[in-house]
Amino acid sequence: MDKYLENLIEGTTLNVFNNNDLIFKSSSSWLYPLFELESFLNNNTNKFDNLSAHDTVGGKAAAALMIKLNIKRVNFNLISEKAKNLLDDNNIKVNYSKIIDKLLCKTEDLFEKENSIDFIYEKIKIRAKQVQGLSLKLNNLVIGYNNKEIYKFDYLEINGGESLIIEGENGIGKTTFIKTILNEIEPLSGEILINNKELSKLESKTIGYIKQEKENQDFPISVKEVVSMGINKKLSKTEKSYLIDTSLRKCKVSHLIDRNYYSLSGGEKQKVSLARCLCQKARILILDEPTSFLDKESKTQLITILKALRQGEMPTILLITHDKEIKDELGWNTYKMEKLNA
Repeated sequence: MDKYLENLIEGTTLNVFNNNDLIFKSSSSWLYPLFELESFLNNNTNKFDNLSAHDTVGGKAAAALMIKLNIKRVNFNLISEKAKNLLDDNNIKVNYSKIIDKLLCKTEDLFEKENSIDFIYEKIKIRAKQVQGLSLKLNNLVIGYNNKEIYKFDYLEINGGESLIIEGENGIGKTTFIKTILNEIEPLSGEILINNKELSKLESKTIGYIKQEKENQDFPISVKEVVSMGINKKLSKTEKSYLIDTSLRKCKVSHLIDRNYYSLSGGEKQKVSLARCLCQKARILILDEPTSFLDKESKTQLITILKALRQGEMPTILLITHDKEIKDELGWNTYKMEKLNA
């Protein structure tokens, strides 16, 4: 008999097998065993390509996580009808001891009519705080220069790991907003809270900023040097090397590692800047009109990387743009900055 069909021992909530070899087990509750499994798989150099699992309880969220983790066969003590349907639709072999219409929990209600695996995955990771991003809250925030008010945010809140597009016409205050978030200028009044902390109390490199790349400069600095600017100096040489390599690969610029940064195209610079932010493990990313000077291919590559971040590290992302194409392609929530007293 396949091992994943055997009973769980008392106290165990999840067993995972590759072929018939037990590779992972957990005694945690709710969805945390699956998050632990995800971490285990991401940090393991072995190739596991024939995964099966025995879990205690399976709702729609658990089913989506298992599909995302490429588990091919599952066995539940108790499963909801909606979870089984989702697994069936994704060609996952399902066994169970008992099936009910749906689980009596908020998570099951939340995704009752949702079948997008990526959507469920993102929302459940945010709900469980299994993301790199930090929450951002603007409360009665007034921004400007020399006591002249430029813009006011009555209230805006973004959960850790969420993404938001900010748009507005030229001169509305987008640049002033960026400088305020980066703590380069002080707000005229109100507050900015990141993870319920004031900006002045944040650790350095919490925020990664990717600016518009429009100026042509000539300075002898390599891509590797630019990316390594964000690295924690306390890491070992091996850890630094691994982080640089991983960040460059995620942003598809490994082949540029020895190139002069200022010899790159606009799209290449954007991807290298993103790699720098990944290296510094930035928990909030701010991208300022990132597609302004990009050709169609570079824009497509940038969108692909941003979507991958939403399924990977999940930092909180603020994207300042009025590019309709990227807004439509990403499909993120949008906040429109409008004129005062409009």
